Amino acid sequence: MLFAKYHNCDPFMSKKIVKNDQLLPYFILDVAGHIPGIAGLFIAGVFSTALSTMASGLNTVSGTVYKNFIVNWMPKGTSEKTASNILKLIVIIAGIICSALVFVVDKLGAVLQVAMSFHGLTSGIHLGIFILGMLFPSANATGTIWGAIVSLILTATITFGAQIYAFQGKLKYPPISASTEGCDFSPNITSFANSTITNFSVDDNKQVFWLFRISFYYYPLVGLVCIIVVGLIVSHFTKDEKEKPVDAQLLNPYIYRFLSSKHFSSTPVKYASVKGALQMTQVQDSTCGITEKPSTLQSS
Repeated sequence: MLFAKYHNCDPFMSKKIVKNDQLLPYFILDVAGHIPGIAGLFIAGVFSTALSTMASGLNTVSGTVYKNFIVNWMPKGTSEKTASNILKLIVIIAGIICSALVFVVDKLGAVLQVAMSFHGLTSGIHLGIFILGMLFPSANATGTIWGAIVSLILTATITFGAQIYAFQGKLKYPPISASTEGCDFSPNITSFANSTITNFSVDDNKQVFWLFRISFYYYPLVGLVCIIVVGLIVSHFTKDEKEKPVDAQLLNPYIYRFLSSKHFSSTPVKYASVKGALQMTQVQDSTCGITEKPSTLQSS
C-alpha cells in the first residue's frame, strides 16, 4: 500500500522524511492528517503498544534474573518486601539499558532490519527445540543443548557480522525502485525533480563473505536448521542404549507411522481431566511405597 502510494514520489528521495522508518507516520499524516484526532490516535496507539510490550518484557527479565541468579545468594527468610524491591531495581536497570540502546540502534540503520535480525537470534532456536522434542524420538537433552549453543553462536556471528559490515558501508541491500517524477516540487526546488534511485549492483557486496550477505529474514531458518542438524548428530553419539524409549504419547501423532513398537506402551495413559491425572499419579506412587492422598497432590 505504501509503495502504491509513493512509487512515483518517494518521500525519502524528495527529502520530506530523513529516514525510511518515518514512512508510516508520514503516510498516516498525509492520508488522514486532515481528520481531527487521527494523528493523536496513531501516536497514542504506537506509545501504548510500545509501553505494554516493554513493560511485560522488563517484568519477565526481572523475574528471570532474580529467580535464576539472585535468589540463590539471598539469605533464608528474605521478606517479600525485600524481594519486591530487588525486582523493581532490576526493572529500573534493565529499563535504563534498553533506553540507552535506542541511541545505538539509531546508528545501526533501519529499525525494522535491526529488530528482525536480533529476533532471529533466538526464534529459530526456540522452534527447533520444540521440533526436536515433538518429531524426533532419538533426540536427547545433551544433543538439544549443544544444538542450541552451536545455533546461537552461528546466528549471533551472522547477525553481528552483518551489522558491522552494514555500519561500515560494505554491505548494502537493494532498494525498491522508486522515483520523484510525480512529486509537486516548489519552484525553488529543482535538484530532486525527475530523479530515480541509483542502480544497485549485486557485485557491490562481493567483498563481504557470503554468509553475512544472507537476508535477515532467513536468520530464524538458519538457526532452526542448525539446531536440528547438530542436535540429532550429538544425540546419536551420546545416546544411552539402556535408556527407556520415548513414549509415543509424548510425540506428535503424525509421526506414529514411522515409530517402532518399542515406543508404544502396552498400558497407555489416558485421562480426561487434571483431577483424573492426579488420582492416577497417586495410584502409581502408592505402588512404590508413597501413600500421599490425592488432595495433598492437588494442593501442591
